[in-house]
Amino acid sequence: MENHFHENGFYNTKIKDFNFKIEADNKQALVCLDIKSTYRTKNELLSEQVLELKDILIEDFLLDVIFDEVYMLETGKIFQRIYVKYNGEFNIHNKNTWKTFIASLKMQCTSLKNFMKLTKILLSKLFLKTQFYI
Repeated sequence: MENHFHENGFYNTKIKDFNFKIEADNKQALVCLDIKSTYRTKNELLSEQVLELKDILIEDFLLDVIFDEVYMLETGKIFQRIYVKYNGEFNIHNKNTWKTFIASLKMQCTSLKNFMKLTKILLSKLFLKTQFYI
């Protein structure tokens, strides 16, 4: 798998306001797709469109994906998050737990990336009709 992740853990989805990233700490690891726009209307449109694709994502890409329409960070920021949680043993400080995590991560990232390709095509058609651009 090609490495398109930036140093900050973000992947360039080429869709504005879609953040594809990896989060890991000493307790858990997640592969995330966050919808964060400064425009409330755009957030609602993006969320609505992604929810319409939920069944496709689950059936064709990731069976264990979690849709969290109201995900809150410790800072209080709220946004929509679609994510897959790594269920194996993982600790960012223990390199012995990384090998199986990385194998799982590659599969999850590839699945989300393929889903994003489909999503970009569908969202492009939607946003051609609105004032927003992706």
